Amino acid sequence: MVGKTIKKWWPLFVLPTFAAFIIGFLWPFLWGIYLSFCKFTTVQDVTFVGFSNYTKILIDKTFSHSFWLTVAFAFISS
Repeated sequence: MVGKTIKKWWPLFVLPTFAAFIIGFLWPFLWGIYLSFCKFTTVQDVTFVGFSNYTKILIDKTFSHSFWLTVAFAFISS
């Protein structure tokens, strides 16, 4: 009896958790990926620039140094 009730109503109980996951994690994650391909001052003023942002960080010496310093710290501290 209880098994049939759970099978019947499980979407109702899963829906709030699923909605919180979409609102709290999935949407901000996808929006952040989109914004990484844009130039913007606010999220209202967005201009798509493609891979330009990634090209800039790959040739930047400060980013390269910081990246390898972070990799070394993560490796040594684990």
